Amino acid sequence: MQYNSFLDFLNSPLKNKNSPLQNKNQTDQKQIEEKKIYQSTQELLSSSLASDTSIHLDLNYKLIGEQDLTNLSSVFKKCVNLSILKLILNGNNLGDKLILFLCNALSNCVNLSNLKLDLFYNNITEQGISNLSSALVKCSNLQTLNLDIKSNNIGSQGAQILGQMLGQYLQLQTLNLNTSFNYIGPKGASGLVSTLENCTNLTEIKLDLFVCSLCEQGALYLGSALAKIKNLTTLSLGLDQNKIDFKGTQDLCSELSKCSNLKYLTLCLFGNNIRDLGISGLGSALANKTNLSHLKLYLQSNFIGAKGLSMFASTLPIQSKLSILELDLSKNDIDFQSLQDLCSALVKMPKLQAFILFFENIFDQGLEEIINESDMESLLCILAKCTQLSTLQMPHQYQYSIYLINFFIFKREQNHFEFFDLKRQTKNKENLTDQINKQRFLFQSLFLQFFKLSYIRRLKKTKVLKMKRLVSIKN
Repeated sequence: MQYNSFLDFLNSPLKNKNSPLQNKNQTDQKQIEEKKIYQSTQELLSSSLASDTSIHLDLNYKLIGEQDLTNLSSVFKKCVNLSILKLILNGNNLGDKLILFLCNALSNCVNLSNLKLDLFYNNITEQGISNLSSALVKCSNLQTLNLDIKSNNIGSQGAQILGQMLGQYLQLQTLNLNTSFNYIGPKGASGLVSTLENCTNLTEIKLDLFVCSLCEQGALYLGSALAKIKNLTTLSLGLDQNKIDFKGTQDLCSELSKCSNLKYLTLCLFGNNIRDLGISGLGSALANKTNLSHLKLYLQSNFIGAKGLSMFASTLPIQSKLSILELDLSKNDIDFQSLQDLCSALVKMPKLQAFILFFENIFDQGLEEIINESDMESLLCILAKCTQLSTLQMPHQYQYSIYLINFFIFKREQNHFEFFDLKRQTKNKENLTDQINKQRFLFQSLFLQFFKLSYIRRLKKTKVLKMKRLVSIKN
């Protein structure tokens, strides 16, 4: 919407428009009450569930035993129409023995299409995962699988057994798998994903393998296997602290660039050793992946220097379809010039709408020592040339807020409504679009208040000047 004058803008009914917050309240009122979350197997037994299609049971850290799992088996036998099951059993120290009882219960759920099974910290070994796989493979109609078995002891062989099971889900569309802190090694990582090419309907994968001793070879194996999944459109890889060097990073990304349908890519490589060669190789490899729409790279603590960031930045303009870019470069050795190169590269990306950047705590130096006020203003002046940019999120520093407001005003004059969030929100798991819309509404109110205050001050100043002139004339 365009305004003919500043007063038109002030009087415009922006607050009355349907905002995301108002829409959310309306949706909440209409929303159907969610399914009950059961907290014990006894509570589950006493409920009438024969005709239910969905069950959510939360037994986190309840120290359940044989009787609880036997009760669970009795319930599942009655629920012949059960298609959605959420079973949260974290921290129960089940061990391989009690896993057998769980397997008996799950073997009755042959009609499941959506399964969420959380089993982290349960002392499960290779034998336990073998029994569990044998039971789960009977759920042949699964379309969505969320399996969390981090912090157990399945080893390399257990990971390979799990991978053989996954390859038999021919209808699987979405896979969310967490095997972090299991030290599965390169062979385990390869076996875990090598059969997924059989799942021809698989389009979305989230794979967390934090602290699994993958090293360079494991990264290559992962990339090679994932590249064979033809219909993959969304991929999130969590590979933090896996001793992956620059060669492993280059190999991984070179293989991922072969995923012809991949549009949404998230790579978490915190605490590895990719260095300048790794980030530049990452950029060069992804330059071959020109249909990416969303790219999120978490590269904290990787000994990345200014040269590496500048080389990475030079590859970004090739991503002509990229609309959302998120980078976390915290605890690396970058400088203002490399950040300037990065911002200059973004100007050449015609469809970029959102840019989220974190770079604080560079080798324990305060951000203000690396980027001063003038430098921040310079970066924002460059970013102002990004014609489609509508979202900017940068490290939280209140002393820079005036420059963000000035940039906000500049972009507003170009008929863009801009949103800038100075607070880092790493734990917010809301949909990015919803988050942007909510914050845009809040900044809309801030924008009005800011200008109204400025306008009132100017009126007062004008009135004071007129009074002074009148006094001087009379005298």
